Amino acid sequence: MGRTVDDTDTDLRRRLAAGDCAALAALYDLHGAMCYRAALVIAGSSSLAEDAVQEVFMRIARDPARPAAAANLAGYLLRMAQNAAIDLLRLRRHRPLVGDCAAPADAADHDRDARIAAALASLPEEQRSVVQLRVWEGRSLEEVGDILGVSPNTVSSRWRYAVEKLTRLLAHEMSA
Repeated sequence: MGRTVDDTDTDLRRRLAAGDCAALAALYDLHGAMCYRAALVIAGSSSLAEDAVQEVFMRIARDPARPAAAANLAGYLLRMAQNAAIDLLRLRRHRPLVGDCAAPADAADHDRDARIAAALASLPEEQRSVVQLRVWEGRSLEEVGDILGVSPNTVSSRWRYAVEKLTRLLAHEMSA
């Protein structure tokens, strides 16, 4: 029988706690894409999402004991990526980034994407995490529950509330 993500996460936590530098690269290989997608859902910009992921792994490099102590490594990284994206958005509101004024190739697509990103960002963090894991990660209810440390029933209700809210918020988008 092959190794599971939980086995790999346990091994990575142990290696991080021991100061194994290669564990950081392995952690990125295993969870970097999930972190990027979580940040992208919030940031709505690939460059900000990349910056958020870089910040996550820089924090881990500076203090590997924190993720090593996390009971649920994937859930911990997911929250770190979401928080890093939120922090970058706050910074950006106060100090616009150079080069952000470029016109999108298709203004209608950009506008639609911005409305979708805003709708996702308006969800409570618990619901947004479920949507991100279900839609972009393709995780089952049970897997999402394991990552977030909640029951599949809780995941199911968060999913239902998120879909209802997104449907209301994006009703105009679907009719356009």
